Amino acid sequence: MRFNCAESICDPNQYVPLAIEAERAGGPSFTLPDSICYPRDSDSKYPYTRTGIATSSEADRSSSHSS
Repeated sequence: MRFNCAESICDPNQYVPLAIEAERAGGPSFTLPDSICYPRDSDSKYPYTRTGIATSSEADRSSSHSS
């Protein structure tokens, strides 16, 4: 079985270290999203969290309470 590492919504400076570690772990590829730049300020709300903000801790809490 092959696993792909796909990363998004993180500091772009982390892409290269993550790709290196994915390769060391034997991953066949490392995928970047089509949008690698995110605005500092935005009126848009992230639809998958209660707060409308995309953070890993909020997304984790939100997904653990959903059915």
